[in-house]
Amino acid sequence: MSTDYAALANTIKIEDITSNELNREILHKLKNNDESFDELWICKEGEGFGTDDYDDHHQHYIPSGAEDELGWLGYYIGQNRMLQTLHFCSTFDFIEDGKIFYMLGPFLKNNYYLFEFQIEDCEFGSVGIRQLSSAIGSCNRSLTSFSLSSNRMGDGQLVDIIAALGVHPQLEQLDLSYMDVGITECTALSTLLRHTTTNLQRLNLNGNIGGIDDECIGILTQPISCSKLEELTLSSKRSITIRGWKKLSTLLEMPDCKLEKLSIDHCSIGDEGALVFANALANNNQLQYLNLGSNQLITIKGWKAVSTLLEMPCTNLKSLGVSYNNNIGDEGALVFANALKNNSTLKTLEMQGCGVSAKGWWAPFSKLLCDTSSVNSTYLSNHTLEHLSYRGIDVGAQVGIVHSLATNHEMEDKHQVAMVKILQNHSHFDMEPFFEWEFSVLPLMINWVEKVGALVHDSFEEKIKRMNLSIVYDFIREFPMLYVESVTRKEIAKYTALEEELQGDES
Repeated sequence: MSTDYAALANTIKIEDITSNELNREILHKLKNNDESFDELWICKEGEGFGTDDYDDHHQHYIPSGAEDELGWLGYYIGQNRMLQTLHFCSTFDFIEDGKIFYMLGPFLKNNYYLFEFQIEDCEFGSVGIRQLSSAIGSCNRSLTSFSLSSNRMGDGQLVDIIAALGVHPQLEQLDLSYMDVGITECTALSTLLRHTTTNLQRLNLNGNIGGIDDECIGILTQPISCSKLEELTLSSKRSITIRGWKKLSTLLEMPDCKLEKLSIDHCSIGDEGALVFANALANNNQLQYLNLGSNQLITIKGWKAVSTLLEMPCTNLKSLGVSYNNNIGDEGALVFANALKNNSTLKTLEMQGCGVSAKGWWAPFSKLLCDTSSVNSTYLSNHTLEHLSYRGIDVGAQVGIVHSLATNHEMEDKHQVAMVKILQNHSHFDMEPFFEWEFSVLPLMINWVEKVGALVHDSFEEKIKRMNLSIVYDFIREFPMLYVESVTRKEIAKYTALEEELQGDES
């Protein structure tokens, strides 16, 4: 006989439902629609963050497994109006039989604030899948993020859940990582992406090592090109061959493709695949993030092809990840540094674990970020790159690189970055290129130095004074007569003014 929780709600005491103090506190907040309580984790004991780490923003309910307690938990969540984020993590019997999702029905229908729904590392039975699909289908249209990661369910059962998500036009993020996604699921995703009302922008298919293959890529390519999808994660796809990568590359060439972020790390991409992507992205100005980490089949030949992306005039790449590819080495580091010489978009280059020596880092990247061979070379250095990861290298030996990266990061105006680097690394400003302007250049150059001085800390005050003196000295040495004439004119003007003043007094 099922319990009528609504009929008993006015008489039941929460203290009689559970003996756990934290659980009691959570039930009280749910019952009272506490406005500060907007996120709830429901975890198995010993999983998730644990009771020692909970705070007001991440409170964790750990059910005892008693049927009535789970029923009351579902009831109070179902009546709540304030929860914005709901997480289930770890294996539960009540997930398998789907009872909890049945109890959540009123909550999912009536809550207008639920934005994120996450289920992780749980085991589903057929009844649980049916109840979850029904709950998602009836869920209010406020849901923007749905995550179903690392769960265990029967073959083809995920399709029903994907289909149920089609009624959520506000859904922006879908995480199906480590869910054994295959052809059937990709077909369902293709249908979801084709919906004219779908607003899906981020799709995570990480893991799924043996499921997604060349055929799956072919199924997804066309609908992705016509969708609003901006982020796609296809990491750990060793079952995809060059045929699949060619299909994916055609997506990047399509004028309607809106992808801004693509992660294809831990895959079987070789030199041919690297060249395919380099060619496909040659005229792409949409992609901003590309992760090719842990693709050990790519040799220096392939990395040279990838580096050409940084030289393309139309590139809009802001982040490039090539970490944990030991075959990049010192030669590859030099290749990427040279490719960045005229690049003004890339802010992050992830290259840790790439077999690069300390010298291999220092020589090319210190020159790239701040070439001190001349003032002009410093001005033309790279002032855009802000983050460069090179784990395992002595940071102390790379202090110049670290300092240049920090300077690039701290200032939005890259002309100011160049000015600061010049002041920091040069004691003498070569005036010769400006001598054609004659006397008019002197106040301009002194004003320039003073302006740069305002951008740095007080420790540069003496250096600024010395640089100003150097500028004046160079000018007087080159144009002594201009200086003499200028001083003479000032002296004559002073004596003329004094004479006129005296004559005025006499009259």
